[in-house]
Amino acid sequence: MVTDLLGDVDAEVLAGLPDVQRIAVDRVLLRDVNDGPLTDQRVVAAALKTVVETLAREAPVLIAIDDVQWLDPSSKAVVSFAARRLRGRVCLLVTARSEPDRDSVLSWLQLGAPDGINRMKVGPLSLGGVHELLSARLGRAFPRPTMVRIADVSGGNPFYALEIARAVDGQSTGAGAELPRTLADLVRIRTGRLNADAANVLLAAACVANPTVDMLARATGTSIERTTELLEDAESHGALAIDGNRVRYSHPLLAHGVYADAAPARRRKMHRALADVVTQPELRARHLALAASSKNPELLQALTTPRRRPVLGARPPRKPNCSIWPSNSAVIRRAVASGPPATIYGPVTPTGRTMCSYLHSTSYRRARSGRSH
Repeated sequence: MVTDLLGDVDAEVLAGLPDVQRIAVDRVLLRDVNDGPLTDQRVVAAALKTVVETLAREAPVLIAIDDVQWLDPSSKAVVSFAARRLRGRVCLLVTARSEPDRDSVLSWLQLGAPDGINRMKVGPLSLGGVHELLSARLGRAFPRPTMVRIADVSGGNPFYALEIARAVDGQSTGAGAELPRTLADLVRIRTGRLNADAANVLLAAACVANPTVDMLARATGTSIERTTELLEDAESHGALAIDGNRVRYSHPLLAHGVYADAAPARRRKMHRALADVVTQPELRARHLALAASSKNPELLQALTTPRRRPVLGARPPRKPNCSIWPSNSAVIRRAVASGPPATIYGPVTPTGRTMCSYLHSTSYRRARSGRSH
């Protein structure tokens, strides 16, 4: 990093350094210097300070360092030494990613004036911010469902959003859609070194919105202790975080990548296991639908079972006119068998409507094309 800071400085400025500092800079820049005294970090830091102050006499100087948390120890020592001693028209701008397991930048980076540091927290882009970014950088507009999906998967990260958007060209952005290679490689860096058992737990966590340790243990058929051990291994690789019984991915992109990277048969198997674990009817129906590759009577039963929540003093619902509105089960059977989806009317539960749409978008197209996934 120090090489990057000093590499573009005019030769005249470097030539005006004291001999010891000039030799240190030549060695940092990998120039041929065979003689002279030994160089240590303090000499390099002093040379950096001298260069900046020399430039600041001519014009204000801005020193910008991105991702300062990745600095190597030598560069960190040089920047820390110089920052404490800089004077004049000099501004130091650094960006750092705050992570729970890393020391704060302020633990080693201090200025001469205690009140000279201003901190600004940069949060994720909003949906509107992602829209403006993609419009400005790519010069195109996306349908709102696609834009929402890009924002969700990217977590508001501008780089992730751009890479995902560049890969969208009439392709699906659903849960099983493949990530661009640049992002898929990032996911595999975090998860590729985990063993098969840990990968299975990660897939289970990627299949649900709010995973818990006991839910993942039951879905994968492992003990709570073993599941916790596997999750802690994934946590040490930065893939997820454990908060009591709750489990969350460190970034939505990782969950999407783990799910997309799994073979369709593995995903269906996991959804079948989760259907036996979750208790909410809507969630169970969703997992059964995602596990289905053919007709499934159990799925139809889950779709046609209404949620009954008795309320004291509540008036019973009026029975629908079945001669006009077919039953929920009949609507679903007719919709799945009839072809491309149309608007569905009648006393169909919200779950039924959702699953009708899903069945049209997956099972129907698979049946018509003769493919199996």
